[in-house]
Amino acid sequence: MYTYVPGSRETNNTYNLVSENSTYALESLDMKRDGRSLLFSSKVRVIMLTFSVIIIYMYPLYRWYTCPCTVTKGIARMPSENETVRLTSPIRGKLYGTTLYDGAKEDKKNVNATEIQRDNREDSKSNLTWPCCVISTECTSLPDQKCFLLSTWFVGALGNEMFAMASLIGLAKSRGMTPFVPEENIVRSVFRISIPGESTLGIKNSSEIKWTKHWEHHSNIFRATVHSEIPTNSDVILVGYFQSWKYFLGMESLLRTQFAFKEETRNTAQTFISHGLERSFNNQARRGDVVIIGVHVRRGDMLKDANVHLGYTVADVQYIKRAMHLFEVMFSQQKLLYVVCTDPNPETLEWAEQTVQSGRQHPVVFSRGQSAGIDLAILSFSDHVIQTVGTFGWWGAFLSGGRSTYYGGHPKPGSALAASFNTSDYHLAHWIPL
Repeated sequence: MYTYVPGSRETNNTYNLVSENSTYALESLDMKRDGRSLLFSSKVRVIMLTFSVIIIYMYPLYRWYTCPCTVTKGIARMPSENETVRLTSPIRGKLYGTTLYDGAKEDKKNVNATEIQRDNREDSKSNLTWPCCVISTECTSLPDQKCFLLSTWFVGALGNEMFAMASLIGLAKSRGMTPFVPEENIVRSVFRISIPGESTLGIKNSSEIKWTKHWEHHSNIFRATVHSEIPTNSDVILVGYFQSWKYFLGMESLLRTQFAFKEETRNTAQTFISHGLERSFNNQARRGDVVIIGVHVRRGDMLKDANVHLGYTVADVQYIKRAMHLFEVMFSQQKLLYVVCTDPNPETLEWAEQTVQSGRQHPVVFSRGQSAGIDLAILSFSDHVIQTVGTFGWWGAFLSGGRSTYYGGHPKPGSALAASFNTSDYHLAHWIPL
């Protein structure tokens, strides 16, 4: 809803010009100088002057009455022509009178509004140009006047935050809203994210925005009704996991653009793979001659008692062997290189070294001591990926774009986690459960 507020010093000056011209015209009249004519002339003067006063003082009131201004809280300066001033923290309020843009009163140049845009509107009756403002009252404004949609995760590690952001993009697109990702979010430290943050939008503190919370029902179950449940006339924050690829179906190309690794991360991962090829094949194989299979092993936090009680499981040795055998049969005529990334727990790395290297005829290299971002980049630059459990391996497989296996024994049947988990909503249809 847009409303208009008139009033400016320029407008008042125009009124004064009309008044002076009217007076000048009266003085130029060719009237008789007898008493009756002078009396008539005096009455005319009084009437005309009164009429002029009414126009000067009543027309702005009429203009205000026809352009009521409902605004929201924030501070905006007087915008220049065709300029939009954007603000935060919407709280409804009212502005009255014609002093909103009165240039003679310095303290009136700052007004309460969410968005103010100068709009020079022409009045058809008087042919005067009225500097007015356009004010948006629904939500924190963006250039396209769409509301924010913010996604958050309680203690999110990289994989969880990527799911939250991906679902954010898909839901914002379907609702015609603008996605907003805080600048301290971990995804910005790894990827070249172009989605707006605080500084881009001129927001000092996103926590001061009056968010409407939208809670998920199940962490790994897609709910089609979410698309229609999210209100579009307020700023909304998604609270939960929203871990289903169906929330961002059709957004794959956009996601790959957003999840483009920063140059340093990309170069480090590619160097690791290049050195692995050199050591494994004595500089006798080029990148295109070798099928690289990324392997992600996650065990550490999944083995904690609380997570086991909820229904989290870990892949066993037999799963790893079956998955590797599958790819060795699939690419039996080609050279293979396994690149293994694990969670930060030293015991997980030790387990992976014993499991993956055992009896293998193809070379294996391990990523040791790298950051989560670099490990994810290594997996994404692989041709195919063996997942175990968790969202980190999920995104490694997604960004790789190749074939992938996942551990079919997760979550534990009948557990609390299983009640919030639907395999077809979580895993891509062409991935292979083992």
